[in-house]
Amino acid sequence: MTMSFQQWLQQGEVIYQNAMQEYHVLQTQMEELERRLASKQTELNQISAILNKPPLDTVRRVPAPPAPPTTPTPSAVVDEPDTLTLDPANNDPIARTPAGRIVRAPFAAGN
Repeated sequence: MTMSFQQWLQQGEVIYQNAMQEYHVLQTQMEELERRLASKQTELNQISAILNKPPLDTVRRVPAPPAPPTTPTPSAVVDEPDTLTLDPANNDPIARTPAGRIVRAPFAAGN
């Protein structure tokens, strides 16, 4: 099935919106967990004080950095599209990126 550019953009928009929605859900869950953790830490420190135990450290964790975007490996990108030669024995899908570069998916079946 050949997809038109408009269909491709629409599909990309749906994927983006779903990922953004999932991100917001996860962010809300993390905020709730952080509130619960702070409450539990306060409770535990109160109990620790009664039992003459050391309090928990109050150092906040640094949030994890965002995951790097997934990009094709450099060996999968063909720098000169005009000189691309197709190997009939290689069934990997080939796609053109928005920048016009041709990418052969190295993870596809057929390797």
